[in-house]
Amino acid sequence: MRTGLTYDLIQSTVEEIARNYRNTHEVPTLPGEQQLGKYKRILCNKYWNVIEKVKNHVSKNETEGGHGYEHLEYVATMAGYFAESEGANSDVIEMAVLAGLFHDTERHIGYGEDHMIEAENTTRLILGESGIREEWIEVIATAVRHHDHIEYNPDDNTTRIVFGSIFDPDHFRYGFEREDTFWRMKEKRGAQPGEVIHDYQFLPPFRNAWKTKLGRQIGPKIIDFGLAIAQEVERRFG
Repeated sequence: MRTGLTYDLIQSTVEEIARNYRNTHEVPTLPGEQQLGKYKRILCNKYWNVIEKVKNHVSKNETEGGHGYEHLEYVATMAGYFAESEGANSDVIEMAVLAGLFHDTERHIGYGEDHMIEAENTTRLILGESGIREEWIEVIATAVRHHDHIEYNPDDNTTRIVFGSIFDPDHFRYGFEREDTFWRMKEKRGAQPGEVIHDYQFLPPFRNAWKTKLGRQIGPKIIDFGLAIAQEVERRFG
């Protein structure tokens, strides 16, 4: 391992690696604000009361790794986009948007099962208080409960679409974050750079884990991008 290795050095190196990779490989781009505007309007215009409750809830807890309200809103709007790309009707699109809004409300607990169990409880509580129909709550809460389960495969089509529409956009970051936020997040947690350069074993299982048609189109390329960066960093500094 290279002596004097710093996160500043790693960050400047991964930016160079990413630039070179993009020159020779296709790296997908995700929908931007204009494409997601429709789903943000659904969220803000129809569910502003739910938003206020969620904002109040997450503001009480320290966020883990950038999983505050902005992340929840982003996954919510992306979920609407992905649900529509699956041919979902307006009800299922709205359920996907709401599932995205709630999926990481308890990320402050950590990355294990507990945060999904507690997020399900929070989903049921807030949506119940907000007058959402019980059949919707069941689908949304179930998707939230399993949102990090790579092997989860719902039986019914509605839950399949809602779950897939939050799973895919929530996990694209595993590839993209290698260009930027991953390293600073590890630095903030106090991890040693010499250890972090070997920390990418969880990436390969996600390469073909995608749940939607669009996810299966672009997800492998996003993971390949992240893996290429991680492996080159390890090669240079390991």
